[in-house]
Amino acid sequence: MQLFLRALACAISGAVGGLVNSVAVWGLGRLGVNQALDFAMAPALSWAWLWPRLAFGGAWGLLFLLPFWEKRPWPKAALLSLAPAAFMLVKVFPDMGLGLYGLGAGTGAPFMTVFYNLVWGMAAMGFLVASQVGSQTGSHIKSQSRSQLRSSAKPRRR
Repeated sequence: MQLFLRALACAISGAVGGLVNSVAVWGLGRLGVNQALDFAMAPALSWAWLWPRLAFGGAWGLLFLLPFWEKRPWPKAALLSLAPAAFMLVKVFPDMGLGLYGLGAGTGAPFMTVFYNLVWGMAAMGFLVASQVGSQTGSHIKSQSRSQLRSSAKPRRR
């Protein structure tokens, strides 16, 4: 049950990261920042565009279950944000006809893709840490449960 709750917390956090990422992509696109950095992406904020980003953000959020750097959530988030960025650059963009690394959308595409995925990672980890359910990917849940088990296993002195 603990693993399920940790996975759920990570998936929800990933979806929240997807929402923050999407608002950043949309907002900076509307402001012309993407275009100024040679990244031709200014999407319309719509449910059809947002929904898959929330779902995939949640799926990528499961990476936070990986058992490393549990006491260092921010470097962990930065490192793990490179996985969806790499996927976008070598799979999604080519499938969209934008070429490897999305260079068909401009020379700023690789940089902006890594930046926006870093936004996703930081927002997702921020929500995960703030939720207290999965703080540092649930390490406090494990230690709390162990201490509860130890205290309940000790015989009481009379």
